[in-house]
Amino acid sequence: MATVESARGVRDAENVDSLPVIWRTIIEIPLGDSTRCTRQPFVDSLDRLSARAERLARAKELLLAVERITQASDWVVTITPKKVFAERFGEEFAQLSDELQHAGFTYDDYAIRVEYARKWGML
Repeated sequence: MATVESARGVRDAENVDSLPVIWRTIIEIPLGDSTRCTRQPFVDSLDRLSARAERLARAKELLLAVERITQASDWVVTITPKKVFAERFGEEFAQLSDELQHAGFTYDDYAIRVEYARKWGML
């Protein structure tokens, strides 16, 4: 005999797609160390610049892969000294991580967060 809690769980699971929410998918791409350095030896500066350029190139590859995988060009991108953020409302996020892994990216390259808001706004 099913309990009330398990019956509610089944009913809630069936109604997940009909929930009045809007999903916002946020992809965070870390750029590594961004602390400002002054008066460094020339060789050390070149190494830091090379490492930063490689991370930026990897971030660009990841953003292009996201656009190709999702077939959407309306991602909103924000670039900060430490991270790159790509955001989009209504994106199917469940398989995005698997697709990025399949495309050759690792969990060190990105993190995916999902937020939601009510469709109807304030009551």
